[in-house]
Amino acid sequence: MPSLIASQPETGSFANLIVVSTFYHLLLACLVARDPRFPGKCLLVIDAEREQMAALCDLLTDAPDSPFDGVRVMPDVSGSKLARERLHGKWLARLDEAIQPERIIIFTDLRPDNQLLCRRAAARGAATFCGEDGGAAYSSGSWAVPWRRHLKRMLCFGPWLENRAAAGSSRHVQTFLALYPELVRPELQAKPRWELNRSLVPDLLSLSWIRRFLEHFQLTPDALACDELYVPTSSRATGATEELRNLLRQEIRTARANGLDCVVKYHPRERSDFLDAEALGARLLPAAIPVELIYLASIGRLHRVVGDTGTTLLSARWLVPEAEALSVLQHLPDLMDPCYVQAATRLGVKPLD
Repeated sequence: MPSLIASQPETGSFANLIVVSTFYHLLLACLVARDPRFPGKCLLVIDAEREQMAALCDLLTDAPDSPFDGVRVMPDVSGSKLARERLHGKWLARLDEAIQPERIIIFTDLRPDNQLLCRRAAARGAATFCGEDGGAAYSSGSWAVPWRRHLKRMLCFGPWLENRAAAGSSRHVQTFLALYPELVRPELQAKPRWELNRSLVPDLLSLSWIRRFLEHFQLTPDALACDELYVPTSSRATGATEELRNLLRQEIRTARANGLDCVVKYHPRERSDFLDAEALGARLLPAAIPVELIYLASIGRLHRVVGDTGTTLLSARWLVPEAEALSVLQHLPDLMDPCYVQAATRLGVKPLD
């Protein structure tokens, strides 16, 4: 991907500026772009630090069927994380000054560059929104950074910078966007909340840029479809015990014995097949493939989704409500989060006994 450090943002008649850094953000951005509450043209800004997003950048920029009226890629920056945040903050501020959109939509205000964008936009009278960052919006975990790192950020950006535990809770964001606003964590319930229209999701698998994205991994939409899907999070993050691994292996064995097509899609940071799923007859999909595309390809066919924490099971209840969503969180005591479990239970997620 070419570096855009030296490029200047272009002026245009965009009413909405949307900043995304994950495919889940991009999926929700598609809802925003089709929502009549956000009239006018939409400019999408992509942070391409992740492999998944980097693979999509050029495809989406050139796509004739893009749901957005313009696409920009944030500068490719080498060096420290603070240097990256500082350059991105300046770049976003220049972009906001150039196009002066009526609305800013981000998906995390934990980063100082996004806080700076929202702060400057709000000062000139723009409306600022933060969409949910997946399962984090329904959990009680803290995403605040260590105080030394926050101090360095404040010295770089200014004393106005906030170190928040929950994305979307800073004073620089006026309104929170969520699929299930009644279930979000307490810090977000104090803000005005708009419910995202879940029915506005486009037919992604028919779009040229999604098909070209799959071709990048030598896949077709049909190759994503399955009867059962296993989406364990990173083995390092879960501290997955041998008991849990044996449980998931046995589930796969049973499903395969019943003639079901099983797919395992590991976390993007996972580098090994720690379930030995291929040896059990399951298919492995590249870790960079968004799980939401698997759901959309498996509508009407998917029987079960087995996962643990995060966004996976919640988006399953949204995109494939006919499938059974099963959680193994009871086998991961270090990850048990009562707030998340309560939200997931209310959405119909069940424990895998």
